[in-house]
Amino acid sequence: MSAFTCCLFENTVVLFGGSDSSNHQNNNLWHYNLVSNTWKKMQQLGDVPQPRESSTAVMLGNVMYLFGGISLSVELIYQDMFLLEVANSKWSRVHSTGDIIPQRTLQAGCTVDGRIYIFGGQYIQYEETCYDDLFEIVLKGTEAVVRSIKTAVRPPGRHSHSLTPLSSQYLVLIGGEGFPKEHQDEEKEEDESTVTFGDVWLFDRIKINCVKVEPRNPIFKPRSNFSCVEHDGRLIIFGGLRNNNQLYDELLLLELDLDKLATVHNTKLCNNCHQLTAVQELYSVKEQLEMSFHFLQATANLIKFPFAAFGLLIDNCVSIGATTINISILDREDEQDTRIVR
Repeated sequence: MSAFTCCLFENTVVLFGGSDSSNHQNNNLWHYNLVSNTWKKMQQLGDVPQPRESSTAVMLGNVMYLFGGISLSVELIYQDMFLLEVANSKWSRVHSTGDIIPQRTLQAGCTVDGRIYIFGGQYIQYEETCYDDLFEIVLKGTEAVVRSIKTAVRPPGRHSHSLTPLSSQYLVLIGGEGFPKEHQDEEKEEDESTVTFGDVWLFDRIKINCVKVEPRNPIFKPRSNFSCVEHDGRLIIFGGLRNNNQLYDELLLLELDLDKLATVHNTKLCNNCHQLTAVQELYSVKEQLEMSFHFLQATANLIKFPFAAFGLLIDNCVSIGATTINISILDREDEQDTRIVR
């Protein structure tokens, strides 16, 4: 079976839906007991969801919430939401108000502070659409209030990615598959195909902004359909699908320094020397950028490492679109030598 959803509740893995080897979707509910190492097919009660695959399921307390998915047999992509009382396997339909989440499948979701967050997903009708939107869902029983979260910077639309909470403030978006253009409202070329992403994005749900994070090593390769969980402030990533549809069997650990994230929102890291470079703030776009206090402070801290300081200078000049740099060099006799670097 594939494309099912599952959540962990105490010592039980709760599994719903998916497709069999004949590509037939089901709406079966299974429990796997981690202590006894046994499976049990559950008798379901209430308003049981239709058969589907590639939906999103998250846990809030002793309740599992299910959203979206697709049924290939009836050619239908869902935008409905259900809750499952795990203790008695009873389903109820959730009624939502506020913003509308369009039909989608292969989206990613997570929970933070009792709220559900959903990003991206895929919709196929006459052509494929990859969403780049983020929604926050506040729940009270079978009632939900949906809010669309808009950020000045947003990742390209995608599906088959991961969305993982990091502390109570951040959501980490990794990888997936989508179109290479920045926004999905641009017209796609007829022969344009999807690509697999290897990027990492950080949503700040308190400040309502988003920034791309550049990993410092090339170990992480583009992938989709992988697993990602948070443990002790680290993200553990397993497996995934490559561009050529081959599978990864590796286990990776992604560490983000939370103490520096507040600075990262208004700066970025140089890919070569990994020092802070002066860039524009997310909400104050300027045609020409000026050297910031972050840059001056970082440069002062690099006096003992001239090569890193020079790399930092070059990065900032590139960021402001400079074509000429005037550099004054003092030799041992204190004679000033002014050179022009292009």
